[in-house]
Amino acid sequence: MAAALSATSNTAWMIRKTTCSLGDFGPKPAMNNIFQIIRYGIVGVISTLIHIIAASLFVRFVYASLLFSNIVGFSCAFGFSYVSQSKFVFLSELTYKKALKFLLVQVIALILAVKTAQMVDNVSIYIQIFLVAIFLPVCAFFVHKLWTFAEQ
Repeated sequence: MAAALSATSNTAWMIRKTTCSLGDFGPKPAMNNIFQIIRYGIVGVISTLIHIIAASLFVRFVYASLLFSNIVGFSCAFGFSYVSQSKFVFLSELTYKKALKFLLVQVIALILAVKTAQMVDNVSIYIQIFLVAIFLPVCAFFVHKLWTFAEQ
């Protein structure tokens, strides 16, 4: 039993060391960013599902308006996303200041997504999807990395 616990704690240490370290024993910074972006994407997909499920359940069982149901869905997804991005992606502490920064970035990303879709309305639908679904989240990732969760 003790050997299993030791192996588990060694594995956890190695995972934390590989995901956090930029020193000689960890991955190069570019690889660290790739792994963070992958984790960021996983959390984003789960957050989207939480939003859809929460809003759908609220519409189904509370008979609320679509707008109010989406506000509930967004709130549930936001809470999950902030905690998960803090702990799983950026390995950061939860603070009100970071939560407000996170919210600001998410709101600006939403506005940019709507405006981008409007501006490129005359180009291929696939380019529009790429810009909104891939490019903007990657940009938001780097804003979160360099500002929201940057070490003070």
